[in-house]
Amino acid sequence: AYIHICKAVFSNDSYTPEQRSQAFIDVCGAVLGDLKDAEIRGDPRFPNYCKVAIGYISSVHLGQCKLLRSYHRKHLSHDVTVSQAIQTTWTMPDFFSPVRIGPPLRKEKVISAEYTEAELFQREEIKARRQIEGVTKNTLGAISLLARIILEQYEDYAEAEQLYRESITGWKNFDDSDSDAPLKISSDLFWLGRALHEQGKYTEAEVTLRGSVQCRTIVQGVYHPATEGARKHLLRATMAPRMSTQGGSKMESSGEKLDLRTDS
Repeated sequence: AYIHICKAVFSNDSYTPEQRSQAFIDVCGAVLGDLKDAEIRGDPRFPNYCKVAIGYISSVHLGQCKLLRSYHRKHLSHDVTVSQAIQTTWTMPDFFSPVRIGPPLRKEKVISAEYTEAELFQREEIKARRQIEGVTKNTLGAISLLARIILEQYEDYAEAEQLYRESITGWKNFDDSDSDAPLKISSDLFWLGRALHEQGKYTEAEVTLRGSVQCRTIVQGVYHPATEGARKHLLRATMAPRMSTQGGSKMESSGEKLDLRTDS
């Protein structure tokens, strides 16, 4: 079953995190059958002596690890289905979208607690590489990965912006001597544009995403999925100021945001 799930989820490199998450949900549903919607706590089909606890972290309480439990304790725990519990254990930056759990009015967006260590590891790696190597390609790669974790999982768009700007500046120094630099720059420009958009910096986001489209057109081609994805986000960034003045403020006041979660 595990191999079957891995093949369904990881065999297509062009999947976005959202598409990969949906593929994971679909294949888990096929494997689990009727059990996919069974709650891990209280379902009579699961023996009482089988106790499971799954660590997760909420995007609201970044430093606080919580547990999903299959048994009752004095500490509150969300009631989740088997499918949601499995999803939570798999969620990681760059591969899956965060899982939304909890009652309708109190839903949390969560990731596996394992990946809080990934953020700490990246910070330590960057610190060590700066001291030992200076600004190398490996250092810039680590900075870009940390920025992606911060943006996608923690939604700290201001820090992600700062990290992507640093990465782009560094890669420009390799532009003439490294064939990978243009692709890295185009990718960082794309994610920087998303971080700017989420902060309401629409003009900067439009300029940045336009630069990403131009880079990706040259490096990857006009019809490449990454180029098309960048064009789509550029269109959204271009429309955002108009939406905010023609009814968009109502959307923002209700807590809704423009969906920028489609990767490219």
